[in-house]
Amino acid sequence: MKDNRFCIVLVPFHLIWEALVIKVLWGWFVIPLGVPAIGLAQAGGLSVLVTLAAVRSVQSPRAKEDIVAEMFLMPLVALAFGWVFHLAMVIGA
Repeated sequence: MKDNRFCIVLVPFHLIWEALVIKVLWGWFVIPLGVPAIGLAQAGGLSVLVTLAAVRSVQSPRAKEDIVAEMFLMPLVALAFGWVFHLAMVIGA
């Protein structure tokens, strides 16, 4: 139960982090298409919407470290790949 409480405490930080990543990626890839910018709250809402719509398989219990890594590293990886593609757009590749 103690591990679960630790992960629950991290959820607000995860939501803010993921919303920031979505907001940045939106600015890089969607605004150039003529769509208006979004705020942090809208990005958080999109994150929740996509999370609810995503198909997830039933998984066996995971270690706390795996959950924390997924919560914070996956958005970081998405941001890193997004940065690479954004850089390619800016350079004109």
